[in-house]
Amino acid sequence: MKLFKIEDHNEFRAKDGKKIIYLLKYKGENLYVGQTVELKCRARWHRSSYTKKEFDEIYYYFCDESEANNEEAASIVKYNPKINGNLPPNDAYISAKKFMDQLLCELKTNHESYNFSYIASRWNSDALPYIDANKLEDLKQAFKQILNK
Repeated sequence: MKLFKIEDHNEFRAKDGKKIIYLLKYKGENLYVGQTVELKCRARWHRSSYTKKEFDEIYYYFCDESEANNEEAASIVKYNPKINGNLPPNDAYISAKKFMDQLLCELKTNHESYNFSYIASRWNSDALPYIDANKLEDLKQAFKQILNK
C-alpha cells in the first residue's frame, strides 16, 4: 500500500467497489486511520466541533471495498495512530486483550492447571497491542510451553 498526500488535484471520492483508507497526521505524528468513500466530507467531519481532531496532513490510498476492514486494521497496526482505540472487524489481526481472553477461556475450558492471574500479569499488551491472526496458534503453544516449565 502506497500512501498519497492530499493535493488539490487528487481524487476525493472512491469509485464503485472501492474505499479510501486515510491517515490523519498532526505535526508529523500519526493521529488517526480510517476508511471512507468521500474523503473531503470525512475530513470536514473530523474537524467539526463534534470530534475536534486537529490535523494538518492527510494521506490516503484506495482499496477494494471487500478488503477495507483488513486494510484499515493493517494500517492501524503499521502506523500506530494516537487516537484509534480499536481495530475494525477483520481477518488479519486480533487485539492482545482479546487474544488473552480467548487463551484464558480455552485453558479454563480444557481444565489445564495454569496460574491464570500469573498469565494475565505477565502479558504486556502495550508492547504488542495487536497480533497477526496467522500467528495465533503458534503464540498459544508458546504460552503453554512457557507455563509448563
